[in-house]
Amino acid sequence: MSASGDTGIGRITAELGDLFAVTGYAVVAGGAILLGVDGPLRVLLAAGLLGFCPGYAVVSLLLPRTMRSPSTGDRQPRWRHRSALGVATSVILLVLAGVALAPVGYDPATLIGVVVGSTLIASVGAAARRLRTPPDQRLRLPIGPVVRDARSAMNGAGALLNVALAIAVVVGMATLAVGLAAPDHGEMYSEVALVSEDGGQSAGGSGRTSAARSRR
Repeated sequence: MSASGDTGIGRITAELGDLFAVTGYAVVAGGAILLGVDGPLRVLLAAGLLGFCPGYAVVSLLLPRTMRSPSTGDRQPRWRHRSALGVATSVILLVLAGVALAPVGYDPATLIGVVVGSTLIASVGAAARRLRTPPDQRLRLPIGPVVRDARSAMNGAGALLNVALAIAVVVGMATLAVGLAAPDHGEMYSEVALVSEDGGQSAGGSGRTSAARSRR
């Protein structure tokens, strides 16, 4: 393979790698859930799908570029800020989707389909907007700055707040996953048999007749 091909692939990966990862995860996780994967794996897949993917795609669509801070020279917004906005936006989108689908009724499969579809649409729009921005303002995915950004989040006076926020996010995502991705076992029925005056068993209707006779 030529060097120009390697450079092109590397550039596309650096500029659109996060969107590829989000859309790939959404498709795989949504497909696995719809195919009936169960247990803890279902909860883990649904947590990332419902609690991060659609929000991150929308945030990427709305914020396609980065700007260098005049004071520090770092690019803003940072990756941890984008991730936090992605989680918050996902929660808002889930609430709006629930309100919009409530009049017609929906099941978990419908919600998963809406989430995957919205993630794909927003990611395509985000990629188009990102590629149209000037190269020096284009968002890229360098591993080194991401790692340094994560480490800086755990240092200083804001470390405790960041830990508390991370715990709240994990708990919220787990709650959403358990509530929205739990398998639907359908309606449960129970049967009650009553003993009539002649010693036989009867269902609810006969039981009411027997009770009426006993009152008379």
